[in-house]
Amino acid sequence: MTLPDVTPSLSRASKILAAVMCLVPPIAVYASKGTVVLASLAAAGLLTSPAVRATLRAALLAPVVWAIAPLMVWGLAAVLWSPNPGGALGLWVAIAALIVIARILVLGADLLDPTDRQDVAKFFVIGAVLFIAILAAENIGDGVIIKLLKGSRGKGIDDYLAWINPGNSVLAVLALPFAAGVARRGGPRAGTGAFLAALAVVALGPSTTAVLAAMAAGVTFLLTLGGRRVFLIFMAVVLALGQLSMPTLIEQVPNWEGLHQALLDGPASLVHRWKIWEFVAGRIAEHPLVGWGLDASRAIPGANSNVFGEYGEILPLHPHSGFLQIWLELGGIGAVAAAVLMASAPFLLHGAAGNWPTTAILAGTLAAYMVVGQLSYGIWQNWWIATGILGLTLALAGRDAPPSEGTP
Repeated sequence: MTLPDVTPSLSRASKILAAVMCLVPPIAVYASKGTVVLASLAAAGLLTSPAVRATLRAALLAPVVWAIAPLMVWGLAAVLWSPNPGGALGLWVAIAALIVIARILVLGADLLDPTDRQDVAKFFVIGAVLFIAILAAENIGDGVIIKLLKGSRGKGIDDYLAWINPGNSVLAVLALPFAAGVARRGGPRAGTGAFLAALAVVALGPSTTAVLAAMAAGVTFLLTLGGRRVFLIFMAVVLALGQLSMPTLIEQVPNWEGLHQALLDGPASLVHRWKIWEFVAGRIAEHPLVGWGLDASRAIPGANSNVFGEYGEILPLHPHSGFLQIWLELGGIGAVAAAVLMASAPFLLHGAAGNWPTTAILAGTLAAYMVVGQLSYGIWQNWWIATGILGLTLALAGRDAPPSEGTP
């Protein structure tokens, strides 16, 4: 794969999105929390466009916002019984701001005309090469540059794992959007090669979750292309049922002796997660309707008990499962609101895509995001929300132009 020539013919929106493509790789690998800053600056830049400003008010009343609204309204109510109402309110405001940022970035992606999209495809190639090269060096070298930049925290464990895993997770989520942009520039074979290269690089790293996420992205992409609306219905049902039934599934696992023993005998990271989920399921049962309050995971009684010595708290900051975190903090009411959003998501993405290939890319990106979200990061972590926003934006920026009748 050769680096393309960079031309100065880009529009304002194209320049901003091109910069995002080139900056995502180093930020994701070396300063993952910077994805929030990157998304925010990109949105601020796009707001200088009269076209974005003119359509923003209508965009904030789009179906996707209505789908999110019940969860946001209940989350705001859950601030009232949060152990830290001030911090919970600040978190809620940050999430609301990120929703606005997402709408602005999507509008920017929609502004690209066919010439812009072809020019921007060059930067998808640059971004893909940068991401694959940087992360390959870090995965093969056990975080050689990361260790040099951040040093050791002196805990006597593989500190670099906590620093290198976010980069692998972000690449797993963004692999399909980047591959689609490469395909637009170099054809389907180049796009396929870019995705397989990203998968191979993630497989070199220490994160099994990221590998599973990248594989889920590829499989979901193919199934969406083949099954179309039928598969979207299946995906919506799986996501909604997953949100509604997760605590019950955790409670039932001890009845499946083989699976339960496998979880207890597995690698330390798996055993730790299982202990977290068991603990969280028990706390959910104490407040099943309204939960413990927004952002309460950090203050659940007993959360600081250690199950693996000094480094194994029973609930380290969050449940490492988005479904369980919704239940724990927002209760059954929040879980129903989240299930409505989950069931809507595949169809909302299809409406935004404007064509089935882009729908398949977005569905695969969502699948990767959900896999990581059920095994690794907190659902409210701003940098992780920003990663999902960037995945959506890049997928829409790399597509063919929307149909002539416009994109919902």
